[in-house]
Amino acid sequence: MELRYNKSRDDLGLLWQDRAVLELLLQAKSRSMIAEQLEMPFGSVNTSCNRIYKTLDCHSLPELILKCSQLEQFSSVV
Repeated sequence: MELRYNKSRDDLGLLWQDRAVLELLLQAKSRSMIAEQLEMPFGSVNTSCNRIYKTLDCHSLPELILKCSQLEQFSSVV
């Protein structure tokens, strides 16, 4: 899958793989569901989640959802 090899970053500074994981997190998907849907190892999903929380300076899922709800590019997801 091309997500694993694309090292480009979006306007938030997230890798495209992390962005895909974030969009599924915001849809209330579990990490295991995300791994299955994106065909990624579970450990890679956890690594992406850690990068997302660090990059967006969040410490919990509710905080992440709140922060993303305030960003225009996620208004249709949250």
